[in-house]
Amino acid sequence: MFREKRWFSRGFSGMLLAMALAGLVIGCGGGDSTTGATNASSAPLTKQEFLKQANATCVKNLEEKDAALRKAFSEQQGTPSTKTLEALAVEVVLPAYENLVEELGQLNPPSGDAAAIDGIVADFETELKQVKKSPNKMIQSEPFKKTDEAAKNYGLETCSF
Repeated sequence: MFREKRWFSRGFSGMLLAMALAGLVIGCGGGDSTTGATNASSAPLTKQEFLKQANATCVKNLEEKDAALRKAFSEQQGTPSTKTLEALAVEVVLPAYENLVEELGQLNPPSGDAAAIDGIVADFETELKQVKKSPNKMIQSEPFKKTDEAAKNYGLETCSF
């Protein structure tokens, strides 16, 4: 258990925890899943309401991701191989993050903040595409670090990948 927790706290694991971490892991945004465009069919939320909904979405998605990872790790004997970690990234982590980003994109941000939120959603989408092409990036680096910081600076405290 300690080894699993230690592994889970750095690099890939830190990102996984932060994601499922963080609400996207668990979800915030306004628009479609490919562009981050805001949802024009509803009135813009206040910043407080947007943050409340976005952070709740992030928490929900990240908790679901973490539960799936805990189950996978409980079935794992010994330290997972790089191949196993990459498979978990593709099968568990990326779908959770994609869902989170999609849900964020469906929220209607405050009118004065739409560009900032659309930018965060678009950056997460770009990073997800890059990681999908090379899942080992999740194990060897922190590919979402820059966008995580932008999200946190906006107030999305739980939306860290």
